[in-house]
Formats: sequence, structure tokens, C-alpha cells
Amino acid sequence: MVLDGVKAAWRFLVPAWRRAWASLLSASVFLVLAFGARNLGGLWFVLGLLMMVVASGQLWPAAMGQAESPRAWDTQLRVRELRLLAVAGLTFLFLFVLFLLVFVLVLCFAYAAAASGHGFVSSEIATWAPAVDTRGRWVVSVVAIVCALSWIWAAMRVSLAAPATVEKEKVLMIATWPLTRGRAWAIAMAQVLTLIVPVGLTALLIAVHPARGPAPLGLALARGLVIAGLWLPLTIGLMGRLYRDLTSAQPSAVPA
Repeated sequence: MVLDGVKAAWRFLVPAWRRAWASLLSASVFLVLAFGARNLGGLWFVLGLLMMVVASGQLWPAAMGQAESPRAWDTQLRVRELRLLAVAGLTFLFLFVLFLLVFVLVLCFAYAAAASGHGFVSSEIATWAPAVDTRGRWVVSVVAIVCALSWIWAAMRVSLAAPATVEKEKVLMIATWPLTRGRAWAIAMAQVLTLIVPVGLTALLIAVHPARGPAPLGLALARGLVIAGLWLPLTIGLMGRLYRDLTSAQPSAVPA
């Protein structure tokens, strides 16, 4: 499943640009303006994200092998985009709440480790970190790693919400949880292998110009194309293929 998904993602890159070139190019241009503008950078970035949603609405059916007219501005596509926005918002909210929970859990263990050490004074925050001894650091580190892995696992369990929403034509998020049972780490591995190239390119572009403020035009253009023109089609191609594979193996895992 992992290698087939990675191959499908990269094979989908060219068809994706053929199908939604206008939306992908528009998203790239808006992101270029966001990265290179001295003013209104936030506005351009939001417009770029919205155009990526438009492109997603066009690309998901193709990634899942659904036959559909490539027209970009019909009513059906507009409704699909609203559903995708709703799924993105629900997923963000779900993962944000989980992040807050694990963050508080790590803080509780860190406070307990500090409280058990020498020199801890609860009313003086400066004494907390020095009071954590080696054993306490190990405990906090293990808890932090377990919490981070748990958060990633939860993110993978709901990672197929968008293709399920597109296929079933209704907003689904937690309802896709059974579909990914026992597959969370395989999905994570497939995402790592698929996105290692755009991640590397993004890191390189940030390293070239790490300072805040507008980036040179060439760097801004490269960043926009990597995010909208590479990240997005690869992600949709991968998750579309994984969704097809998992639903064919578990037809009743997603509610009709």
C-alpha cells in the first residue's frame, strides 16, 4: 500500500496540472505575492489558500478515479469546496484540541519533575528548569515523545476525511476513523516518502532566506510553486489512492 501510494502520487502530478492548471497557477501566484510583498502579505496568503481549496475541489475526484467534467466553476464544485473547507476546519479544531491536551500533559510531568528536584521554589519560575535532574529529564522526554507520536497517530486516523467527504458528498471527519484502523503508521510512512522532496526543497528555500520580510522574487516564486504546485497535487494523489485502496478492502468502513 505504501509504495503503490507513493508511485500513484508522483504519477498524478502531471494529470493534476493538466486538469487544474489555472487554479494551481493562481494559488502559486498569490503565494508568490504573499512571500514577496512588503504589505498585505497576509491577504495574499489567504487568497492563495482559497485557490488551493478550489484546486482541491477539482483534483480530488480525479485522484479517486471518478469521472467528472473538468469545468471549474459549476455549482457542484462550489458546494464541494465548502465541504472541503468545513472538513479542514473540523480537522484543525480536532487536532488543535488534542495538541492542547498533550501540551498540558507534558507540562504536568515537567512540573512534577521540577517539584521533585532540589532548589525548586514554586513561586519562582526561574528555579523550575534547574531543579529538573537527569532522571526527570528522561521522564519528561519520554512523555513528550509518546505524546507527539500519539498526536501524529490521531492525525493519520482522520487524514482521509477529505476524500471521504468528496465521495459521499457530505462532511465527514471522525466518521472516517474506522477506515484507517491499523493503517495509521502506514499512511504516515507513505506521506513521508511522498513529501520528502517538497519538504527538502522547502527547507532549502527557507535556509537560503531565513530572515523575516519579503523574499527575493526568485525565492518567492520557488516557494509558491513548491507549496501549491508540488505539495498539493502530491498529497491529493497519495491520499486519493490510499482512500481507493482502503475502501475497496473495507466497503462498509465509511458511512454512506
